[in-house]
Amino acid sequence: MSTWSFEHVADTRAALRSIVSDPAYGATALSNVRVMSEVLPRMLRGAKLERAVLVTAAKESLSSTMLKHVSEGMDPVLAVRLSANFLAEISAVPIEACYWVAAELALALGLISPDQADELGSRETSAPAESSAPLDQSGLLDDVSVAERSAGRVEAPAPDAMPAQPPAARPPVEQPAARPAQWAAQGATPAWQGAPPGQAGYAPGPAADYAAGPAAGYAAPGAGGPQPVPQADDWISRVVRDTVHPGLLAFNPPAEMQQGRPERIEVGIARSPELRDALTAGLRGRGVTEVLQVDAGPVMGVELRGSSFQVTPLSPIEQLVVPLARWEFDITPLRSGSQKLTLCVSIRIDAPFPGGGRIAVPVLERDIRIHVNVVYGARRFVANNWQWLVGTAIALGGGIAAWISLVH
Repeated sequence: MSTWSFEHVADTRAALRSIVSDPAYGATALSNVRVMSEVLPRMLRGAKLERAVLVTAAKESLSSTMLKHVSEGMDPVLAVRLSANFLAEISAVPIEACYWVAAELALALGLISPDQADELGSRETSAPAESSAPLDQSGLLDDVSVAERSAGRVEAPAPDAMPAQPPAARPPVEQPAARPAQWAAQGATPAWQGAPPGQAGYAPGPAADYAAGPAAGYAAPGAGGPQPVPQADDWISRVVRDTVHPGLLAFNPPAEMQQGRPERIEVGIARSPELRDALTAGLRGRGVTEVLQVDAGPVMGVELRGSSFQVTPLSPIEQLVVPLARWEFDITPLRSGSQKLTLCVSIRIDAPFPGGGRIAVPVLERDIRIHVNVVYGARRFVANNWQWLVGTAIALGGGIAAWISLVH
């Protein structure tokens, strides 16, 4: 299996630590392409491959993404794994190099320890297919060279490193003119394409030449090749497996309620079945507490719904489960009879798209017997129909007055 070999790991680690500790740059510089393209050539003069991977990570705001994940309660090691797999999905950087750069950035940010960075950075993967040809680094190195030139920080080669003869010119790469036409016929434009070179809106891919096109093995719709099939071991499946674990849910709706009288209902979630006693301790609602096994994650959302109830949430919909969380609701029955109250639970999975992702836990529905409250029913009728009652009274008063005037 072909891999990329990094020969300046210690120098890279020291450079990143220096950037983060420098008041002029700080942690935000690690997600700034211009700053990284300007600073890295001075600090890592002979480490062009390491610079290329770091600039690619800056383009995709990898360090900012990891900081966001951790600030929202995600385990730092899980945040590194998620970010590494995401970078591998959208760039030409192989998975082991993505793990290395994500681990080094997390270490510089203080999210993980050096031992954790070494363990994550040396991760071996079976994802890339066996190949006798080495992985092509030229597109990535060209990409970082363009970024460094645009930042005005071109590294001059040492005199003894100059070749005796000028290198042979790279053969021109045929632009994939036919492929965009095939996609256009299907009504879709691949995200990597953008505008052709020389036209407004053109931007090279995250870490590959424009001519590289989609990832290897991808076939355009209608091109006759095999279509990509989602794999069971793709990165989102791995994130779900790392995030979701068996847990417990406590729910205490009363079997009977009085119409118009609010009552407290509580929902508790624990991320471990061993926390059953702590989960049910201190619940204040008068209903009998039910404890159910559910899937649980670090961030979960809980809602109560029912068309026959006025639901007033007293807690945020989404909370960190560390390792317990509790939601409280004031529930007021509006109609008498057997009414249905529905509990909706979701698990938030951090994913690199707006809003992240959510997994729904099967809803729980409970039938609650609502007893009639005559006084409340009368007040509610008057409150909902006072305009009609006032109009009727005025009309009736006018009719009586007219009859009296006719009689006298």
